[in-house]
Amino acid sequence: MQDTSTKIHFPDQNRIAGQRKSNRVAIRGRPNDIEEARQKIRNAVPVEFIVECNEEAVNTLGKQSLSAHFHESYGVLLRFYPRIDGVVCQVNLRGTYDTAERLKEAVNHFCRITRTFVDSVVMKLETSFDHVWLIRDRVGKITAKSGAGIRCPDLSNLNNLPKRFSIWIRGSMNSVYTASVMLNGYLPLQFTYQIPGTLDESMKRLARKKDILLNSEYSAAEMTTVRTLTYEKNAASLYELRRLCLRLPKSGTLPARMEASWDQLDDASCPFYSAVKQFVQQLEAIRESGSGRLFKEDPPQLLDLLQTSPSPASSSSSSGEQCLPVSLSAARFDANSFRHLKQLLHTLGLPHYSDLFLENEIDLALFTTLTDENLLSIGVSAFGARKIMTSAIKELTQ
Repeated sequence: MQDTSTKIHFPDQNRIAGQRKSNRVAIRGRPNDIEEARQKIRNAVPVEFIVECNEEAVNTLGKQSLSAHFHESYGVLLRFYPRIDGVVCQVNLRGTYDTAERLKEAVNHFCRITRTFVDSVVMKLETSFDHVWLIRDRVGKITAKSGAGIRCPDLSNLNNLPKRFSIWIRGSMNSVYTASVMLNGYLPLQFTYQIPGTLDESMKRLARKKDILLNSEYSAAEMTTVRTLTYEKNAASLYELRRLCLRLPKSGTLPARMEASWDQLDDASCPFYSAVKQFVQQLEAIRESGSGRLFKEDPPQLLDLLQTSPSPASSSSSSGEQCLPVSLSAARFDANSFRHLKQLLHTLGLPHYSDLFLENEIDLALFTTLTDENLLSIGVSAFGARKIMTSAIKELTQ
């Protein structure tokens, strides 16, 4: 955040023990700064190769000596997991995407000194339901292009989803790495901004042509909130669409991060919006069949891709969803409850207080317990604003 002058928000449940973790990250700031921060985050994502080798060879060289040597020479972390049979040892070599070349050198060197076949390594990607759903029809193409074998979680039964969504890749070191980069190109990416006036219909047609799912919402302030969604490998199109919506010169185009292997991925037959629509259609089919609750645990975040409500780090916008407290006895900050509070503030004509409540980790459930003194203590100094808020709190609690 200091390097890029942005605000970066990780899901609140990641801070709470026992809660399902999320890999969604929200970045807020100027477009150039957002893209710089996004690239820095992408570079810092861990990448780990798994090598199965002879445990005797590892013990001969010494685990501590190996760990120290690879850390000093390549900046790579080694972790050892002995197998039950006492013969094979699993070794994980971990680096980051911005140091991938040094990591590959380390894997080659490790396989050489332990006399391990370098053309049979494994990589495990911990990801999300959204990502697995979006790639499920593309695994065959990625396998053919990269030469690696890929195994994904089974999503054929939405009523019985796995607790974790892990993708396993096996093959030669280069094919495994290439496959992982191709898979990362299909991570869902959302870009939200505001434009003056209304959105031209030609921009909506252009968004579909560029494989972008677009939602727009006009506000009373004569501004339109534009919410665009696509794959990460299509980030350049998101920025180009924004430039055209704002009628900026071509010099305003942002340099999006692109990987060379992404050029081999053609989505003409299965665009982004079709993949999301297909998910919604399957949900509707499940509802019509009367099979009861759709998901055993929390519903997949892919549902949010078609909603018009922004994330806590997005620009203010309104929606037709009724503002009701999620839980009057909530003991912790809840992102969904805060989203309802943000909608309520917009309805009250006080959207500019949203950031203040977010900074103080106040969601709608906690908001309904505040007094006039509480509001004053957190920085709501205007008497009129406090009067409107306390009246709304009274109405909600009644």
